[in-house]
Amino acid sequence: MKTVSFIFICFIFAGLLHAQEVVRVVNGYIAIQNENIGAKGDRLIIRRNIRNKYYDIGIAEVVKSKNGRTAAKIVEEIAPYHIRPGDFAFKLKAFQSPAEPAPASQLDRPLQIRLGAGYGKRIGDLSQNIPPEFSSYHNGLKSGFSLFSDLAYFHKPSLGYGLMLSQWWTDRKKSDQIFVHNDTGLPRDLGDIQNSIRILYLGPSLFIRQPLSHPKMSLVASATGGYLHFTDDQTVTYTLNDPPVTEKETIEGSTFGMGGTLGLQYRVSPSVGIHAVIDFLFGTLSRPDTESNLYQDRISLNRLDLMLGAVFSF
Repeated sequence: MKTVSFIFICFIFAGLLHAQEVVRVVNGYIAIQNENIGAKGDRLIIRRNIRNKYYDIGIAEVVKSKNGRTAAKIVEEIAPYHIRPGDFAFKLKAFQSPAEPAPASQLDRPLQIRLGAGYGKRIGDLSQNIPPEFSSYHNGLKSGFSLFSDLAYFHKPSLGYGLMLSQWWTDRKKSDQIFVHNDTGLPRDLGDIQNSIRILYLGPSLFIRQPLSHPKMSLVASATGGYLHFTDDQTVTYTLNDPPVTEKETIEGSTFGMGGTLGLQYRVSPSVGIHAVIDFLFGTLSRPDTESNLYQDRISLNRLDLMLGAVFSF
């Protein structure tokens, strides 16, 4: 019995020694860096090394051997995996038992969509020349809600490109009776002030995806730069007048923004997962547009978001 086991182990070891790397995949055919791995018509089993363990990926049939390489036609791929450069080809023998089926992984699905929602905080001084009586109200405009989505195509398991879209908004109202001075130096009774602020971002992104030690978890980072748009709808009601006077003004403008994301993903199934992500954006609006053309302040659009959401892989 020991002799039989020893012979069997030797056969397996010999098979491993004859494993050769897949160097190219084109139109259903693969190129293998070994001219002697098999004759025409021989079948090869393609396996992937995942954390020092081989898993079955597919079957290929040798069509020709020339110039130090073997060409083989892909006969079968084990879903959801696709044979790629870096996998290994073994000559399929009658005694050879299949390796363990590869675990389902989002890393082998090239298309990924992430959705998220959460809390966003604008950082730094939003603008200058804020009257002291409005500092508390002004600071409250830094906090808001964020929605986030991105689409990524991974042409390699760890590297991809795509598009990012995010929306941040806050609505705040102050109804304290605060006396301020207008342009003529006369006091005016400010009854109500309300701001509705929206910040929209859209831009291309570069993605890096890295598996972690836990088989269901991965780390995804992205860098992005693109279109950043700011809108602030302001409403002020002066109650000293009879009847009260309401003034409305919109401050808006667009600029270039840049930033990135850092997220942790957990795979629930091969196509669905959940994730937590930190999103950061930087940008400054130098000359916002207003109806009165009196607003000359620079507006900081820097912000940091913390979000939770879902991941879909195809």
